[in-house]
Formats: sequence, C-alpha cells, structure tokens
Amino acid sequence: MRKPSSQSSSASNTQDDQCPLHLDTVQDAYRLPCGHTACQECLYAIATASRKFRRPHITCPVCQKTSMFEPEQKDLEDAQIRAESRCDLSRTPSISEEPRSRSSSLSSYGGSPSILHPTRHRYSMEINESLDMDASKLTISNDPMVNKRVTITLSLCDRDGKVIIPNSNAYIRATILFPDQQLKEIELFPYRPQSLGNRDLTRSFEKVFIPQSVGKYEVDVSVPGNSKEHILAFILVKPSGGKVFDLRGMSKFKNPHDIFLTGGQYVITDKGNHRIIVTDREGVVQMEFGSTPPKGLKRIGPFAIAGDPGAYYVTDDANKCVLQFVRTTAKLRLWAKVGPSPTGIALDIEHVYVADAKESNVRVFNRHAQQLYTIAYPGILEGAVSYPWFIKINSKGNLVISDRNNCRIQIFDLQSKKSLLVIPTEFAGKRWHCRGLALDRLDNIYVTCRRRDSWRICSKETIMVFSTTGDYLGNFGELGEFNYIRGITIDDDQATAVVVDGANHRIKGYRL
Repeated sequence: MRKPSSQSSSASNTQDDQCPLHLDTVQDAYRLPCGHTACQECLYAIATASRKFRRPHITCPVCQKTSMFEPEQKDLEDAQIRAESRCDLSRTPSISEEPRSRSSSLSSYGGSPSILHPTRHRYSMEINESLDMDASKLTISNDPMVNKRVTITLSLCDRDGKVIIPNSNAYIRATILFPDQQLKEIELFPYRPQSLGNRDLTRSFEKVFIPQSVGKYEVDVSVPGNSKEHILAFILVKPSGGKVFDLRGMSKFKNPHDIFLTGGQYVITDKGNHRIIVTDREGVVQMEFGSTPPKGLKRIGPFAIAGDPGAYYVTDDANKCVLQFVRTTAKLRLWAKVGPSPTGIALDIEHVYVADAKESNVRVFNRHAQQLYTIAYPGILEGAVSYPWFIKINSKGNLVISDRNNCRIQIFDLQSKKSLLVIPTEFAGKRWHCRGLALDRLDNIYVTCRRRDSWRICSKETIMVFSTTGDYLGNFGELGEFNYIRGITIDDDQATAVVVDGANHRIKGYRL
C-alpha cells in the first residue's frame, strides 16, 4: 500500500468543478468546512440513513474528515426532492425475482438483480506471496433507502487468511468504467467508524459512489505491489420505475400500438382509430393524420413507427405495406408493399428495415423502396427468429430484434447478417414474450414483456431492462397494471420511459 506524497495528495483532491461522489460536474455546489466541494444532492444521499434528514455529520469523500452538513432549509428540501425523484423510494417493486438465465455470452451470477454481483478475480501474473487473492474481497452494496448510494469496499488478506489492517494514511487507487465507456479514477480510503476510535476496527478501504444513470459500471482495483494484478466487480444500476404521468387516458386512444419520440414530441400509432397522433410531452395534440387513407388503400391499421427529420415511416398491417408521411408536404402516401404481416420498423441513413411476423424475418430496403435482402430466418436456433415484433438500430449500427415467440432479444451484425448476442427474457422461472423495444443513449435495452401463461383476466406484464452486453438491470411495472403492453420509447432528456398500454388505451410514463 502506498502513502500519498504531498504532490499526489494535491493531485488527487477533487477539483471544484467535479463532484467526488458521482464523478461529474458539480450541480448546486456545497462547500464543506474542510474546503472540498460536492453536489448538495449527493451529500444529502450519503448524509441520510432514511428518507428523513437526521444526521448532519458526514465524512468528506475526499479527505475523510468529519464535518457538519447544514445547508439552508430551502436548498435541503430541493436536494431531497431531486435525490428521491431519481429513485421512487415509496414504491415496492412487484416483480423482484432474479432471472434464471442471462445472456448466452455471459457467465451466470448470483446475488440480487438490483445492483450487486459477486467479485470476480482475474489473474494475469503470479500472485504475490504476501496476499491471498481468494480471501481478498471487493464488494459492492447499495442502500435502497438512500437514493442510489453505492458503497465500494475492499478488504485484503495475507497468506494466513488474516485481514490486513490498512495504515491510516494509506489509500488504494481504483477505476470505474462508466456505461458510456468513460474511465474515471477514484481512491479508496481506510474505513473509520465515526463512533469507534479503535484503529484495529479499520479493516477495509471504502468509497461512496452515486451513479447518475442506469447501466453497468465496472470497478477495477489494482492490488498494491502487483501492477498487473486486478480485482473486478460490477455495479448494475436498475431503473427506479416511478410513475410520472398517464397521457390523457382512455378518452384519447383506442388500442394504441407504438410510440416514437422526435423533437420533443410523441408520435403514436392509434390503431383502433386508424390514425397517427402527434402530441407534445403534456399530451396536447399537435397534429393527426391517417384517418383518410391514401388513394387505393382501405382504412389503415398502423402498427409501428420510425422517423427521421424528413418523414415518418409507418407499418400498416391492414394494407400489408409501409406508409410514408412527408413532413414538408404533410401528405401520407404508400411507400412500399411488403410481406403478409409487417410489424416493427427501423431506419438508418441509407436503409429501412421492416420486420415480418408471419415470415419471421426482417426485410431490408433502400430509401427508394427497393428490397435488397433479408435478415434472419424462421426457427428457434441462434440467428433464427419466430414472430419478430419491434426492431431498433443501436449506436453501433447493429440491428436489435424483439424475437417474440422465442422469448429473447437478438442483436445482429448488419455486415455479416449473423447474430452477435442472444438475451433471454426469462425470470421468476418463466419465459416472457418480448414485445416493444427501445434503446437509451447508452444502448441499454428496454423491452415490454408479457408472460406466456398470462390471461386477460390476470395479466402478467412488465418492462425488463438489459445492458448493452446483456446484463439484467431490473424491471418495473406492477402485476396487473398493464393489459397487452406494446411499444416503448426512452426520453433521455426527461429520464423517462414512455410505455404504450394497449388494451387499457393509454400511454404511461415512468421515471428512470
């Protein structure tokens, strides 16, 4: 273990423009008596042991000095509201069982699905004789009653199995790989209980961390004396799933199917009313089209929708085609005739992708409505699909398919047309049909699911969330809350998931 020099100590001090807890720009800065600065919201999260503010004493996350945390009452209330709004603490998740299986490309882990995975040890050189790496532990735990506070704890053991008591001046460097692949350095300091003065009780290094977004965080600790030896652990941060709005309710929609966010507006396929509705974030209708079908077509049955700055593209399963709404002319026209049962649709710069449920494939068109090739084929093997519903293109240019009847998500490479990753939608010992699909800015996958044994009188439906590598991050939505759940979109600016609750004829929003 290293003793920090004055130079390294000053370099390790957190700058005023970066919060030492969530490792990003400080918001509503609060300066502690020791001189270090952090967000009031983050300090509130580590200063409270319950939802009520009770303990004004906190330990500085930089220098470990104990000091008072006494913001103005109004600032404290604002920090409390913001901290609790990111995690709806009053709601008890209705479905919290651990999934039985995970992505086929990952090992199976134990532990709680909410945030904790067991330690993994990775050896790249001969183990130092003074340390027992199997006995040493890097653990990650969270306090669900205090926002999303995560405590990272490292304990080291010698060859006799005894815990090494860290020197009070020592610290250990570690790094956190964020879901967006940013790598940030942290320092683990000796844990010193405030109420106990016995130095021998200091048996571990700790760091409190406040994750700011849903996803997978990787913690990597370099073991002292072994520059190539590492201990790894993962933080899986799940969405809170707090309900924020119910968009206009049953009076406005009839059997809606999909929702698409563009320019701060929601575009919704209102299938039962044979139209597409454009609303603002408050649900006020800005425009609607499709009630009068294009010439030569019967009343439309809009299923899924995608768009770019120039036009919206809608799959119409009543006319077995794709419709195009050109924004500049405000006209709806037939774009292309497709397969017998068009469902999901997605776009990239050059192509339009259309899923077909009955043929169990995805047709690829150029922007001139000419079919180029197909992806996937009917079946249950990897690379095959059965009744695909919604599809998306992620930031890497890969195709994400909701493989409904196979109860899984598949990610395809568009160059090789091969499946890269299979993510089963299974937990609580049951298989779940995957339906709607959405991606956030970090490519986390949100999928609306309905259990295979669900009946209309007792609907078992939820929204599952997976990381881009297939790790299960959690779920939200109570049993019986939805009835034929369908499309979903992610509003990253508002940190909200907006869900189509089809047979209940409504749109619902959930805080992430």
